[in-house]
Amino acid sequence: MAEIPAKRVDGLAAVHTSAICYGKEDGEWFIYFPEFGAGMLGAHHITENSDGTITAYPSIVMRKGEKKRHGWLKNGIFETCTDEVL
Repeated sequence: MAEIPAKRVDGLAAVHTSAICYGKEDGEWFIYFPEFGAGMLGAHHITENSDGTITAYPSIVMRKGEKKRHGWLKNGIFETCTDEVL
């Protein structure tokens, strides 16, 4: 399992295309993964932590062809699942 720091940004226009990012767009939380794009977190329970990071539950899954990102965003750190295909 890998732990990858995610960067909080102010909207989709501020995404860093080489980093995992998260933020709000029109009041809705999103996450961005390089090579996968952005996904809205409307189906997730979001806790905004006192340091400005977020925790999202349940796990986040994004797919692009045969590739998959699967893991948890906890306190602004994306923790990958062991079944992740990179």
